[in-house]
Amino acid sequence: MKRGLYPAVGLAIIAWIALPGCRGYSHHFAMPPGAEDVETVAIEIFKNKTLYTDVEFQFATALQREISAKTRLRIATRGKADAVITGSIDSYKHSVLREFDEDDNDEVARYSCVLEVSYEFTRLPSRGRPAKVISSGRNVRRSAEYEVASNISETDARAEAMWKMARKVVSHIFETW
Repeated sequence: MKRGLYPAVGLAIIAWIALPGCRGYSHHFAMPPGAEDVETVAIEIFKNKTLYTDVEFQFATALQREISAKTRLRIATRGKADAVITGSIDSYKHSVLREFDEDDNDEVARYSCVLEVSYEFTRLPSRGRPAKVISSGRNVRRSAEYEVASNISETDARAEAMWKMARKVVSHIFETW
């Protein structure tokens, strides 16, 4: 009887070892090469190249929240930070995606908010080391859409586009697979 027990135990051990590999791909957030010692980051208000007001402040807030939620970094002022994120909001477009054509009223049915930014993540000079750009992105684009008939407004769609962009920037800088 003991002879039947050993294969079952062996099979259970093999299954126990193999199961974690069946979970699929995973990712985590880590400091990029050259910034392993960075503990604090300053987020400067991005230069606003658009005609829309306050998008730079909305984006800075979204970026701070995303960094706090997804990384081990603490947010600090530039004078007390190990690194800084700078950049520009290159464009923000609010455009019509679809119109109703009932009775020739030309009513708008769906809008899109598209945000485009450029950024740099720079390790600031310290301990005799010069400043160094660790990561950058140009013309990174994210969008959010909303229906006129829904309870979502342009303000809500803009906030969603800002959050998606902040998530993308943090992912570009800190995510590893």
